[in-house]
Amino acid sequence: MENKFIEMKQSDIEPLRRKIWEQNNKCCPVLGTPIDFDKTHLDHIHKANKEEYSINKGVIRTTLDGNVNMFFGKLENAFLMNGLHKKITLVELLKKGIEYLEDTPYQDEDGNYYIHPSEVTKRKKVKISDYKRVCKYYLVLNPRKRTLPKKPVYETSEWIKLVNETNLHIQKLKDEKAERKRIRQLKEK
Repeated sequence: MENKFIEMKQSDIEPLRRKIWEQNNKCCPVLGTPIDFDKTHLDHIHKANKEEYSINKGVIRTTLDGNVNMFFGKLENAFLMNGLHKKITLVELLKKGIEYLEDTPYQDEDGNYYIHPSEVTKRKKVKISDYKRVCKYYLVLNPRKRTLPKKPVYETSEWIKLVNETNLHIQKLKDEKAERKRIRQLKEK
């Protein structure tokens, strides 16, 4: 049987979209989840103007969730724009891409993994004002200690704990001072 290609008009899209959506049990075949009809897109295989219709050019595929359809559209456009279509088919690229994405990351012979610089957590430097505040109250808060802590270059969990303890102590002193002032004002009345 010879393939028959039916050229559609814009007005034909919604009825065909609804028919295919219902045949797909009102689900997106890629996501496997239900979708509202108004969120569906009628996906088709793109062709160049000079190309003839074929089962791989210009024909409707199915209805997809609109976001999935846009994702595949961007993927196909990037595939063509980057010239990858000259080296491999999109389907083959995706199959190999899945294998690649599911593969384990690089590990050297000693078992080490390497973190890309863009993923390395940016360490905060210790502020001089925090260090001075900690030093001012450190010996009061730590009477058994005889020396002040050295100023670290970067914040650590221990340093953050020390700053928080100092800030709590300062707040307690401020609260006590405010309470003494309030009591003095009451006595003066």
